[in-house]
Amino acid sequence: MKLIRGNFSPLRIYMPVRGGLTGPPPSPDADVILLQGFLTTPAALDPVRRRLTAAGLSSAVAPLGGLRGQYQTGRVVGCARRLAEWLAGRDPQRPPPWIVAHSMGGIIARHAVQAIGVDSAGVITMGTPHRGTPTAWIGLLLGPLSRAPLDLMPLAGTIRRLNRLPWPDAVPLLSITGGADLLTPRPFGRLPLRGPRIETRHHRGLGHTELLQADAVLADLAGALDGWTTLR
Repeated sequence: MKLIRGNFSPLRIYMPVRGGLTGPPPSPDADVILLQGFLTTPAALDPVRRRLTAAGLSSAVAPLGGLRGQYQTGRVVGCARRLAEWLAGRDPQRPPPWIVAHSMGGIIARHAVQAIGVDSAGVITMGTPHRGTPTAWIGLLLGPLSRAPLDLMPLAGTIRRLNRLPWPDAVPLLSITGGADLLTPRPFGRLPLRGPRIETRHHRGLGHTELLQADAVLADLAGALDGWTTLR
């Protein structure tokens, strides 16, 4: 039961966000841009947002469309283009944003930075299948609801192309993995890229959604951003 809770709870991260379609659109001028994982709503990122607020950083969940305008169901390339277009409206006087992404959101972030050239101060991913994941086969059961799992398979063209592209040396990239992650097992969350500021950190005993809530991970995230702030 603990394993299930650690990978799929809490239930509210799969529920529509009240007022999500009628409230004001999020601003691209936030310090940190957040990207949610497959089939979750922005509510999944609430613990991360609270930790960032406590650290004095503003944040915004990128509006990438998807089912009901809230659920992450789009393909990687299309979502990365939406992200790039939204960030193009950012105040040019502000420094580039950090990007913090969970699960599939990390692949979207990488495509935006590596393939499109989106400017970012640094990228942190949590539970992201940087080498694809075999559990993407299960996602195909959704059929016409979403074809996004096609982009997350270990031999998917999207994954292979990204892993052949270079990562900008000036942009820090951190992958955080969980030892009890059923959706992105540890070997698939390790970064296949090399560079002076590329790193994978592992947290034992944590599942896929626990990575968004665990104090140790949130402290790791805040510490990385604080360190990058000092360097930029």
